[in-house]
Amino acid sequence: MYCHKKIIVGLAFLITTTTAATQVHAEDKKDVQDKRVKVMERVTVIGTQDRREEIAGSASIVSKKTLDRYQHTDVHRALQEVPGVIVQEEDGHGLRPNIAIRGGRSNRSADITLMEDNILTGPAPYAAPEAYYFPQMDRMESLEVIKGTGSVKYGPRTTNGVLNMVTKPIASKKQADLVAETGSYGTHRAGITTGTSFENVGLMLNAVHKETDGFKNLDFVGGDTGYNVQDVLGKFRLSTDKSAERYQELEIKLGGYDEISNETYLGLTANDFRANPNRRYGASQLDQMDNVAWQTAATHFIELTPHTNLTSTLYHNEVDRSWYRLNAVRIGGTRRDIGAIFNDPTANAAYITAFIQNEMSWDRWTFTPGLRFERITLGRDDYGALDPGRTGSALTNFENTLNVFIPGAGVTYAVTPEWKLLGGVHKGFAPPGVPNNTAEAAFTEEEESINYELGTRYKSGNVSGELIGFLNDYKNLLGRDTFSSGGGGSGDTFNGGEVQVRGLEASLGYDAAQAAGLNKGYRLPLVGTYTHTRSEFKNSFSSSFSEWGNVQSGFELPYMPHHQLYLSAGLETDDWGISLGGKYVSDMRSVAGKGAIPENRLVEDHWVFNVAGEYKITDQVSGFATIDNLFDETYTAALRPAGYRPSMPMTAMAGIKIALW
Repeated sequence: MYCHKKIIVGLAFLITTTTAATQVHAEDKKDVQDKRVKVMERVTVIGTQDRREEIAGSASIVSKKTLDRYQHTDVHRALQEVPGVIVQEEDGHGLRPNIAIRGGRSNRSADITLMEDNILTGPAPYAAPEAYYFPQMDRMESLEVIKGTGSVKYGPRTTNGVLNMVTKPIASKKQADLVAETGSYGTHRAGITTGTSFENVGLMLNAVHKETDGFKNLDFVGGDTGYNVQDVLGKFRLSTDKSAERYQELEIKLGGYDEISNETYLGLTANDFRANPNRRYGASQLDQMDNVAWQTAATHFIELTPHTNLTSTLYHNEVDRSWYRLNAVRIGGTRRDIGAIFNDPTANAAYITAFIQNEMSWDRWTFTPGLRFERITLGRDDYGALDPGRTGSALTNFENTLNVFIPGAGVTYAVTPEWKLLGGVHKGFAPPGVPNNTAEAAFTEEEESINYELGTRYKSGNVSGELIGFLNDYKNLLGRDTFSSGGGGSGDTFNGGEVQVRGLEASLGYDAAQAAGLNKGYRLPLVGTYTHTRSEFKNSFSSSFSEWGNVQSGFELPYMPHHQLYLSAGLETDDWGISLGGKYVSDMRSVAGKGAIPENRLVEDHWVFNVAGEYKITDQVSGFATIDNLFDETYTAALRPAGYRPSMPMTAMAGIKIALW
């Protein structure tokens, strides 16, 4: 099957106004730094670790240090330490991530708000949120995850949470860093990050090439099951003098992505998986994805007064994908569709968004109320399969318009300077998707919930921790039929009715070097995070959505483990370091149900350990090595879209980093 789809979000306009909390002093050196910090805050949702401690809600940062240490190229592994995040592997490489937060659907990360530098990154976040293109980790400086009341600010999907990926900034002085690595399964990676800043001009270029033969083995014919990826990101900045009465910046960001991946939707039968999990049927030999993405963004910052600044962003994202893939397979004598030929419809969305939030402090209390408004028109022009030239001879139009107000409020109370209590409540919302017909436009409702969280946060010296309970009380949960979810690819949305998702998130960090009696130059970072999640349908219904089926009240949602535990320990100095991390995920069901999970619907529990080490050879050169899946654990990554899919086996990589200047 050949499918070609182009989705464009064109010339959307975003204005953000913020109020500075401190007086700006234009006459001293600190003013220069203050101006740059204000500009950088426009591409983040959290900012610094200190700012994270003040947020009235759950927020996590995967730092540059962590990304550098493990050299993550798969966002699934980069997010494994964040509580409340559920990931479901698919291809083993993280090319098309499946990320969920607090009980949302993981399929193609469709239930979270995905952003890069505070800009929506999906090609059609309102109309078709399933992310077939995902930004590369090689261009990232850090990752930010925000849940709870903070989600209201970053729609359109406010129920579950936000993932904002912060790209590498323009360097303040001349910089050029090279990275190269090689390892298992013919995997190679080479990249460069370079840039510089002058008085009023800044430049940055990040480029990477990655390729692998893949870890799966094609029956009979053999061949490549890996990928070949090129990713380029460039930035150009113009600014006024730092001493200008009204400081201004204009930054142009350009990105390009090209992927050829020999991937398939076809999995394995249970017996074949048990015999050889890394096997791939020869019938899928020709399956291949050709994925090209382009992005353009222009961001203007102006300091209107010492207390007020304005940021305006104009952006354009484009994705063009062609996927030649097997359409159907016989399993146990039964023909099972894993795709259908597209009718070549055009989906579109028009939207107007407004948001206001104010942070108010009084004594030990901080209140953060906010209100978001969305006016969305979702439309579909279907030319039909018999009109490939799109003459309009059989054109049908469907449209769905809605207006929604999304309020939220958070509060923190400083019991002591180290210990804070926090809580919040907000409305969860997601648009119903583009209608396929008039009946669906009239029947399908938007996703709506009331979300609560309550917890505590502690930080003192080298100890930090957080404990937060949450409840997402859905009035209506939505499901969506896609090829990647194992459905027929109709794009139909389904009302799931009332559902409750509740859970507990805990995290603890501690540098144990002093307690262990180590010398001052040593660090012994210990990290632990835990997530407990439960879900329950509150009504019974019959659905053609493959992940739900015939639902009875009390059924649990699929792909939602009850327990997740992450533990890591490291030993490091300024010249070298080694870290070991392990993630446990309990059993998951692939279809809604309750009680014992049938074997043919079980995604079994597993532990996966990763190890990473780095050694500084000179001031400019350092070597590193990583081993993912250290003990070569074999487990079922997923049972969708069509059959059992394996995890990535043990993968060893080694490389070098060179700072040219």
